[in-house]
Amino acid sequence: MASPDACFCLSWRMAVEANNARGWRTVPPQCVGHVERYMLGGQYGSDVAAVADQIAIYLGGSAAADGKDAWILDVDDTCLSNLPYYKEKHFGGEPYDSRAYVSWVLRGACPAIPQVLGVYRKLMERGFQVFLVTGRSEDVLGASTVENLAAQGFDGHHRLIMR
Repeated sequence: MASPDACFCLSWRMAVEANNARGWRTVPPQCVGHVERYMLGGQYGSDVAAVADQIAIYLGGSAAADGKDAWILDVDDTCLSNLPYYKEKHFGGEPYDSRAYVSWVLRGACPAIPQVLGVYRKLMERGFQVFLVTGRSEDVLGASTVENLAAQGFDGHHRLIMR
């Protein structure tokens, strides 16, 4: 039987993923280890791979690049991973620090999420218009974001939409 903390952390994670958890500034202390194990222990990668596999199935079936469809991909933690940053911040156990985050993004060191890069390449090969969106500030982070995306293989998209 799972411990009460483990059950709480699974429920808390579900609430966050469903965008039903409001007003939290840090990961609850008893859940920091849970988030770390999820991110580094293989489950996160498995979850991303499962979604990428479903997209590949869709693309192999009825999806047609007829000029009427567009794909929209988010940048942060969809195309590019901020995992190294969050690892330094104890997987959300520390409050969000906007200056530290901007400094991280300006380095242009966000690695691609391999499964999403694979989906992106399939979309581009099939001729779909792909839009990338991010809440990053264009004035402050535009150049580093464009360079980081290109360096990781996210080039040729129709448009990058920034805040």
